[in-house]
Amino acid sequence: MKVKGVTGLCNLGNTCYMNAVIQCLSCTTPLVEYFFSWQFEKFIARDKKELSLAFANLMSLMWFGKEQEVSPIAFLSVMCKVHPPFRKDCQQDSHELLIYTLNALHDDLTNDCLEGFFQQVILTRTDRIFCPVCKLKQDASAKAQIWKLPKILILHLKRFEYKGCLKRKLKTNVDFPMKNLDLSPFVSPLIVKQQKYKLYAIVNHSGELDFGHYTAFCKHPGTKEWNAFDDTRCFKISESMVQTSSAYILFYTSQKFSFPKKTSSGTACC
Repeated sequence: MKVKGVTGLCNLGNTCYMNAVIQCLSCTTPLVEYFFSWQFEKFIARDKKELSLAFANLMSLMWFGKEQEVSPIAFLSVMCKVHPPFRKDCQQDSHELLIYTLNALHDDLTNDCLEGFFQQVILTRTDRIFCPVCKLKQDASAKAQIWKLPKILILHLKRFEYKGCLKRKLKTNVDFPMKNLDLSPFVSPLIVKQQKYKLYAIVNHSGELDFGHYTAFCKHPGTKEWNAFDDTRCFKISESMVQTSSAYILFYTSQKFSFPKKTSSGTACC
């Protein structure tokens, strides 16, 4: 018997990069419920509305459809209009697709990075800062801090390196927490309320830089079980299998997820 939300996605020709991202977004309950409410139709820009409708319809098929697997062809067709390189016969990067999708769906959705980004850096030589007091360029230090903690945190691990004509896949095993991810070391001391994050989805990349395959591990918001998604294949996995050296994009939340509710049927066909 099919479990709601555990639905395979057909590979339309090198589209595993897209399928993995869609699976992770599908288990992001606040995002899915927002599109199930169809409130976005009042606020979304006209040039982005077509993609939003395609995304909402796809989520509806994945959560409330009867099929074990569905085709994301409508979503991909609209995405190709927004960004032509995302055509079905060409392998692309999951992170790039994620950024384009989030920007097109909702301008308020963002992603963050961690330690390397928040380290203090010295601005010197060509990066010196002009001092308005002495009228000279001086060495300075700069450090970024978080002033508002997001409810959904997306971390992109650097897996591809380019140095001139050389390029390679980085296979470093990154030890990331499954729960209690603490951002307090990177948050402004003026923020009193702190919150910790738990992992709920991962985009994986296996293989090399020029040829590889994308899959997803997602924690079901209702059953709380982990599932692996490999295009049309869906199967349960234990939590101990989630952390691997193939992890590429990590999805964290500070909220409690549950089965997404469909509060409106909307205007599009499902």
